[in-house]
Amino acid sequence: MSLLSHVVALEHVQFYRAPVGQPTPHPIDKGQELVELLTDGKVDFWVGDQRLTFGRGTMFWHRHGQQTIYLNHENDPYQCLVVIFSVRGEPLWLPPRVSRWKDVEGSQAFVRLMLDLTPDKLFHREFHGQQAYSQLLTEARRSATNDLLTQPWPKPLAQAVEFLEAHFAEPIGLEEVAAWAGISVPWLHSLFDKHLHRSPHRMILDRRLKRARELLLESEEPLKRIASLSGLGSPQYFNRVFVREVGMTPQSFRRAYRRT
Repeated sequence: MSLLSHVVALEHVQFYRAPVGQPTPHPIDKGQELVELLTDGKVDFWVGDQRLTFGRGTMFWHRHGQQTIYLNHENDPYQCLVVIFSVRGEPLWLPPRVSRWKDVEGSQAFVRLMLDLTPDKLFHREFHGQQAYSQLLTEARRSATNDLLTQPWPKPLAQAVEFLEAHFAEPIGLEEVAAWAGISVPWLHSLFDKHLHRSPHRMILDRRLKRARELLLESEEPLKRIASLSGLGSPQYFNRVFVREVGMTPQSFRRAYRRT
């Protein structure tokens, strides 16, 4: 099995300019992977518990259950290339959610190449899908390797956090997380306690609640759907946990803090 075996075709390519203000994030459909490559401006994105600012040459890799970037800088709105792939099954290697193109000028050449793939020119969705995915994947893997050299966390912890970030909305167990990181569950707990000062279970819950808050404020989804998309199970459990952790019901939170 190759790193490209799950890629079916290049589905869509477009150039996007963020409007002044906050654009609406779009959820990724099942059977899709979407990559946003920043060409100009700045955008904020949550990495773990940190809201960080990213600029030109940054890649954001989204899968089903995730959503596109949207935390725009109004004084420096971002622009990006959007590449959507049709996929089938799971990838052999899961790209990091955020990575950096090593050669920024090279990224701009890739942007021009992708935007030149118009229907009136030679365009083969399967071939160009494999070609584009391969180049993006190469840069993502290169970035991930370089980042691990300077990552203050031990490599197994970085792998575990990356796995949780990608799968928090799914019914995952700590055995699965530990296996992905190549360590035991007790060692996983020890790394989280030492470096993150909280348990893996707490990180999963915090990430699910963060997703739920985003959906409450930024979408029209009903509470039942939000409970499912955020990994918080039934509406009853979602309501109970949300009240315990946030201090109000999901409906009250939406009414109190949603922009009109």
